Formats: sequence, C-alpha cells, structure tokens
Amino acid sequence: MSIPPNDTWHIVLPDKAQVFRRRAMRFEVLLTHRPDWAYLAFAEQIASAQQHSMTDHPSPRLPDERLLRLRNAHAVPPLCAHSGRQENGWHEALAVIGSRVSHATTGKTRTAIERLLDTPGAQIESFARGVLCGYYGGVDSEARVLLAAALQVHWVAMAAEAAARAAFGPTEVPSLCPVCGSPPVATVLRRHGGTLDRYLHCSLCATEWSMAVDRCTSCGSRGWLHYFRAGGAHSAVRAEACDECGSYLKILNLDHAPTLDPTADDLFTLELDAAAQDAGFARSGPNLLFVPGIEPSV
Repeated sequence: MSIPPNDTWHIVLPDKAQVFRRRAMRFEVLLTHRPDWAYLAFAEQIASAQQHSMTDHPSPRLPDERLLRLRNAHAVPPLCAHSGRQENGWHEALAVIGSRVSHATTGKTRTAIERLLDTPGAQIESFARGVLCGYYGGVDSEARVLLAAALQVHWVAMAAEAAARAAFGPTEVPSLCPVCGSPPVATVLRRHGGTLDRYLHCSLCATEWSMAVDRCTSCGSRGWLHYFRAGGAHSAVRAEACDECGSYLKILNLDHAPTLDPTADDLFTLELDAAAQDAGFARSGPNLLFVPGIEPSV
C-alpha cells in the first residue's frame, strides 16, 4: 500500500501475504545459480518457514491511538521497534520457524536451534533486543538468524496492521524506517508515477520509503559517492559508498530486474560487500538473515 504524505515523499507498506513468499521464491531461483552454497539453502528454508508462520500469525496489538498520534507529531516512528519489550506474538513465529528449520537441518545447526527454543523467555527477550539494536553476541549465529527471522514476521505483520490506523511521514532521521525505526537492508529503484525513484527497504518490517537519488542513504550528504558493481546476472545490483561518512549500502534496480528481492539478492552479492569493505567502507544497514563474515555452518 502506497501512502503519499506529500508530493516528494512516499511510503510503501508491506503486503504481509507476499513478502516472504516472494523472498522464498527468489532464494529458490538463486539456488539454481549456486546449488552448492549451503547457507543459501539454509536462507531459503528460513524464508519458506517465515511464509508458513505468517499464514497463521495472530493479529498484533498496536499502541493506542494517542501514542501513535503523539509519535507521528514528533517525527518519531509510530511503532518504534527499539522502545522496549516486544509483544509475545513473535515468540509464536519463532516456535514455528524453529521447528520447521530444525527438521530440515542436522548437526551443529539443529543443536543451536533446539537450544534456542529451550531458552527461558526472559533470556530470549534479551537476545531479541540485542538483534534489534545490532548486537549479536551471546547467542549462536544460527540462533541469531532465527531470532531475526521471527522478529521480521512479527514486524511485517505490525506494519501491515498499522496501514489503516497510523499516520506516517518523514522522521528526524531520514535513513531509518518511518514505521519501526530500523535501518535499511538495501535501497531499490522502482517506478512511481512514471519516474524512477529510490526507496530504502527496511531490514525488519519490509516497509519502503523514498530517498533522494543524489544523497548518501546514511548521512544525507551530496558528497562524492563511489559505486561497486556486480556482474553477469546481477548487473542490476551495485553498492553505493560515501566518502563523507565512510558507509555503503546496495542499490537494486527493480526497473531492470523486477524479481530482485532486497534481502535475498543482498545476501547473494556478498562480493560487493567484500569490495566495499576492502576499499575501507563500512556497511550502514544489516541483512538480518546474514552478517558479513559470520556464516553458520550448515
């Protein structure tokens, strides 16, 4: 659903019935190019489990109307994923995803998943807060990915539920999601009203919001931007790096390749991360299904 607060800024809220279905389908296609990449198969299993979990995910409870209006009036994301304890609906998603993925894995990965599912609720909440704040310590990498996957299901449902109840507009920090306040996983180029516009794609709730094409997606600078390009079938993906803040993020041109998925194709093009990091740039937004340099042994 596209909600235009003004003529220059647009937001596209996620379709909860399609986000993970499309992601799983994209992983299936990518696996035909790299059938030997075990982690890619693991990510496809997670996306499929996310879609299965979303089918029966309970309707989330949103903050009351007064709080939603207050946050919007102060240019704060109305749902604010980092504001405190998460609603327990994401625990149900974790149980579904963990069970389905565990049955499809063996060895260390299955052990890590089973250990996570047996972890007391208070500790699980602590792990979840760490994931949302970009801290990945204290939990196995395999388990961290499952936590992130469950949180994604819940927050996609939250964003979709908010479509009819919350007002959204630009926030104090344009580089963060105007719905939940999370950083983007990537940017996408897509057609809007006949023009090719750029949108940031939230790493958590899959909301997209517009961003000027001539600015750094992290610091907003119009300084010198460098580009690292993928080749072959992924020529529609590139990494944009900023001299001003030293960060980079990928751009996916959906006008050239409409089946690209920000999460799946970001993961598939790790050579761009390596090129940008070798040049001294740091990634500005996470892929919650993968942290460059940390690959679960599957």
